[in-house]
Order: sequence, then C-alpha cells, then structure tokens
Amino acid sequence: MTQSMSSFMIFFGTNVLNVSGFLIGTAFAIGIIWDAATDPVMGHISDHTKSRNFGRRHGYILYGTILLAAANMLLWIVPVDLSQIAKFLWVTVSILLFHTFSTLVLTPYNALAVDLTKEYNEQTNVQSVKGVFGLLGIILPIGIMAFLQSNQQITGGMDGRNVQNTYVYLAAISSVLILICGSVVFLGTYKHIPRLNKEARLENAKKTKKRNVILDFFKLLKNNNYRSLIIATCSISMATAFLTGMGLHVFTYTLKLDALHMYGLIGGLFLVSILSQPVWLHICKKRDKKPAFLLGVMITVCGLFMLFVILILYADIKNQNLLIGFLVIPIVMLGFGMGCGYSVPTSMFADIIIVNSKKSEEDKSGTIMGFVTFTFKIATALALLLASILLDIIGFNTEGNPETYNPSLEIRQNLGYVLVTALLAFEIIAVVFILMYRLKKADVINAKKELEEEQKNNQESEKTEKANVQNS
Repeated sequence: MTQSMSSFMIFFGTNVLNVSGFLIGTAFAIGIIWDAATDPVMGHISDHTKSRNFGRRHGYILYGTILLAAANMLLWIVPVDLSQIAKFLWVTVSILLFHTFSTLVLTPYNALAVDLTKEYNEQTNVQSVKGVFGLLGIILPIGIMAFLQSNQQITGGMDGRNVQNTYVYLAAISSVLILICGSVVFLGTYKHIPRLNKEARLENAKKTKKRNVILDFFKLLKNNNYRSLIIATCSISMATAFLTGMGLHVFTYTLKLDALHMYGLIGGLFLVSILSQPVWLHICKKRDKKPAFLLGVMITVCGLFMLFVILILYADIKNQNLLIGFLVIPIVMLGFGMGCGYSVPTSMFADIIIVNSKKSEEDKSGTIMGFVTFTFKIATALALLLASILLDIIGFNTEGNPETYNPSLEIRQNLGYVLVTALLAFEIIAVVFILMYRLKKADVINAKKELEEEQKNNQESEKTEKANVQNS
C-alpha cells in the first residue's frame, strides 16, 4: 500500500486527476505534519501497553490492519469530475487517514520484529526475512499494475497509466492482501506474547520515572550512532521515493517506454533487491554491517552514473529493445545496492536499541522504532513533495489531456537529469553519515550479555520476593 502511494500518487494526481504537482505535493506535506504527531507517540503508547491477551503490539496490528485497508480504498476513488480544490481536499483527508492507520500498524510491527530476538546475527536474519517480504510488497504493485494497465477490457483501449480504474483495482487487491498478511503476522507471532510480556515486565521493573516522548526523541539525536544512521537511511529512503515518484515520468515521457517495458524494468529492479538478500546477509556475517551498508550505497552510486550516461545518449538510440538492453545493467546494479538498504539498516537500529537499553536501563524498542518510522515517512513525503515541485518548475503539465501530451525535448531531458542528480545527491549524503557510525559487533554482544544477566537477576529477585510474601 505504501509503495502504491509513493509510486503512483504523483502520476495519478497530475495525469488522471489533473491536479497541479504543487497541490499534490502539499497534500503529502500535510501528511508529514500529522505523522510528526503520530509515529513517536504510537511507539510510546505501544511500549507502555499492558494486555495479557494481546501484549504490547498485537492488538494494534490486528485492528489497525482493518482500518488501513479501508483508508487505502478511499485514497484512490476520488471523483474525477470534482473541482481541483475538492480533489485536493479529498486526497489530503485520505492521506491523513492512511498515515494514521499505517502508524497504528507499522510502528508496533517494526517494534515486534526487534522484540523477537536480541541475538546479533539472528536479528539480521529476522530483518532480512522481513526485508524480503517488504520488497515483495514493493514489487507486487508494479507487477499487478503492469497487468491492469495493459488489459484492454479495463483500459478501454487508452493508455492504462491514465485510467483511474486501474488504480482502484490495485487498491482493492492490496486492501485484501493486507487483511491476509496482517492476519498472518498476528497469528504467526501470537505464541510469543507470554514470553514478550514477561520480558517487558522485567524491563519495566527497572523504570524509575516516565519521560516525555518528545524529550526522548531529542535525547536519541544526541547519540552519534543513531543520528548518523537515521540521516543515512533517510537519505536512501528519499532516493527510493524520488526514483518511484519521478521515475514513472522519466520512463513514460523521457525514454518513451510503453507500460509493459516500464513496469518490467521497475519490477526487475525490486526483484534483484529481493534476490540479493542472502548475499547481503552473508556479507554482514563476514565483514559486519557497516561495511556491508557502505558497499551497498557505493554500488547504487555506480549504477546511477551509468544511468546518467544513458540519459545523455538515449536520443541516439533509435531501437527501443536496444535501449532496454542498455538500461538492464544500471537497473540490476541499483536493485542490488538498494537491496542492502531494505534489511541491513533496520538490523543496525536493533543493535542501537540493545545498547541503548543497557545504558538507559529501559526497553524503548517501540518508541525508538516509532521515531525510525516517523523519520522514514518524513523522508519519503519530502522526496515526493520535492519531486512534485520540480515537475512544476521543469514545466511538466499534461494540460488536461495526458493521452495527447507531448512535452518538448528540453522538458524530457530535464526530467531525466533532475532525477539522476537528485538520486546521486541523496546517496552521497548517505555515504558521509554511514562513515560516522561507530557501533561494532563486540559492543552489541557485550550489551546483550549484560542485559541477559540483569534480566536473570531481576527474575531471581522476583522469585525471592514472591517467596517472602508467601512465607509472611
């Protein structure tokens, strides 16, 4: 669902709804403000939730999934005959509801993945598997949309990218999928609730006072490892969002690819990301997580340079099949490099949580992952807002009829140059801040051992206290 919104909403808003890029970008910006109030707070609420039957996370995942499925449908059924302002308001309200319910699901979900294990390599395994299915959630909308937009019965002979029904059908399919997947998450991890409740009770026994969730956020930013990692991963998230947000325009108008070839390339990019997960898992075990993360970003940068060269020379490549052949190499490199960014950084955040739990004597996995989710959403929304504004600056405007719109050569070239330049800037920022990350494997292992020893002592103290009460 989130990938569908990131990939298609700008194109849907400008081409199908005929709303200006600025207004669509503004709708995302309003969503940012609301996210600022929901993600960290949701993490704090989840950390302090006590439920014998649902634990700290499962209840929110269950009910939030149902509400998110409904909000997702609302987002895409905008009546096209409304005024531009009315369509803007519809999209804005839908995005607010979408963010609210996705926060209700994703923040406890991400915290649950951290809660399941604190073992160094096993946490990487968990995040790698989680990353694979996250990437499947990215690639599925692309494959489904390629089928929908090439189906003549649905499109009525028009270019499917400009037909609203294709987006509505995709929303219906993804809403059904999240109901299924949310049920799998809930039922598949339900057996862990007694153990997780016990661990939470032992951790909470060490708490001396409650802190303000906003102060917690600024306190975390003082942590060099957290600050470096969050900026690096946000830069990569912005690059991914920018690629999907403006990439459709570049493939459609700059390179003039048909829908099938376009979605084939984009789908291939994310397929390579999925297939790369075992490789990155192996590299993490052999070379540690920071070198693996840095390697992934550098491979992405190399792929972007190759893509930039193709965009300079594309006008001289008359055969579309030859052009696609040239595009395959940078697409594979981008997919392989991006695959690292979907699993390794989250595992590194889990390491920070373990070390932070030892130093602060509090388990704040929900709060910290809430901050992580919040900053990722901000990064994605800012990238999409930037892409929308740049579309207006470049002069892209379908003028009410996307079927006949033929932008000038200058606009087509600028679309490609702006896309690659922005992506390179985001990746270079990521490299700078990855180099500032200092946490090592030994630090995490030592903190984990000390936490386990403290939990053991707390458990023994609890047993002794119960025995004394019984004797009394």
